[in-house]
Amino acid sequence: MQDVLDAIDAAFPTDLPWGGMGLHEAEAIDDGAGPEARRRAGEADRRHPPASWREVETDDLARFPHAIFHLSDDAFRFFAPAFMRCSLMAIDDPRFDEVRARTIHRFIGYGKGRGGRVSSATPACDPRCFTSAQQAAITRFLEYWLVPLGDAPSGDPLQRRDLEGLEAWRRACEDRRGGLPGW
Repeated sequence: MQDVLDAIDAAFPTDLPWGGMGLHEAEAIDDGAGPEARRRAGEADRRHPPASWREVETDDLARFPHAIFHLSDDAFRFFAPAFMRCSLMAIDDPRFDEVRARTIHRFIGYGKGRGGRVSSATPACDPRCFTSAQQAAITRFLEYWLVPLGDAPSGDPLQRRDLEGLEAWRRACEDRRGGLPGW
């Protein structure tokens, strides 16, 4: 696991620009909040934006795991390393199981919707949002969690779908290598 953490730390500089949208606003979108409630949530985010992705509180990630699907590309680029590190560092804490699942599924584009239904409408992340080094770190993160699934005999369709999502992510990275220029 330490090699994955090191890859994330090396690929994502601490001076990534904040994407202008925070977890409160993204969670408000997930909750179906109206324009006024969303505006208030966005104001709360903008009053105290994190100076670095390393300053994002893990408890906030645990409180707002669905927010990850509603972050703008710029905001997701900022929060992605925090979500990945939290998923790895809190491996024995069940409060973060949903954070881990949502983080994986934000990248590979599959997930369970509310009520446990499989949703193919979950937005996948475009690898072009990331530099080549960041794509590689994300791939290592996904492989850490998903490759062991391929070694386990299972007829679980969600496992198969997750592994297919990993392969789709790898192909998309190969097709879109280079992504954003380094910061």
